[in-house]
Amino acid sequence: MISIVAADGVIRERLPDETLLVFLSDTHIGGSSGSDIFESAAELTMLLEELHHREGPVELVLAGDCLDLLRMEETGGGDPVARRPLHEAGLAGVVAIIASSVPMWNQILRYARGG
Repeated sequence: MISIVAADGVIRERLPDETLLVFLSDTHIGGSSGSDIFESAAELTMLLEELHHREGPVELVLAGDCLDLLRMEETGGGDPVARRPLHEAGLAGVVAIIASSVPMWNQILRYARGG
């Protein structure tokens, strides 16, 4: 990042010109078996691995609807009546999504950590 002081005195960050910006949007990762829209964890993992080995800076932007907590259901003892959206359980839904595709999330975390 390059810091620039604007005419109004506000410091703004700017990416170097050689930075590759990668936007991932509307992936809808997550969902109970049979309702998950996202089917490309292996491909996304490979893309992220390739980007990691690319020369020059890369910025990964995870845009809207990356996680799809509304498509996840948790069964209570196998009783369909006891199903409820995992977004009501909060963190449990996120943990379930991450656990379903660990290698892909490891690559995403690599970017989050800056390396």
